Amino acid sequence: MELIDRLESRAKAGLSNPAEVTPELLAAALVEADEIVGNKDVGDTVRLDIANFRLMLMIKKNGVDDEDLELYKEALKSVKSASTVQDDYGDVTPAQFIKVGQRKNQWQ
Repeated sequence: MELIDRLESRAKAGLSNPAEVTPELLAAALVEADEIVGNKDVGDTVRLDIANFRLMLMIKKNGVDDEDLELYKEALKSVKSASTVQDDYGDVTPAQFIKVGQRKNQWQ
């Protein structure tokens, strides 16, 4: 199941009027979640929590629930503590590995 489908089913389950969830809002929420996560190595559940919160901000006029806010805060903590997937040279490496370079010959 794609992330957008999971977000849609989660959002529709939490709203009294599921028709408020549109494909445009779903896509916008996922884009915002990707911007927040950036190049951090986090799971789909963290992205889903962030996207759901951003979606609820767009839909709900009275603000978000405390439960959604707590999930959002925990997801942001996970993003902050996650390791970066891209290094300073632009190489994308898995976060659980370290990049090893070869030393240069100092006499050349």
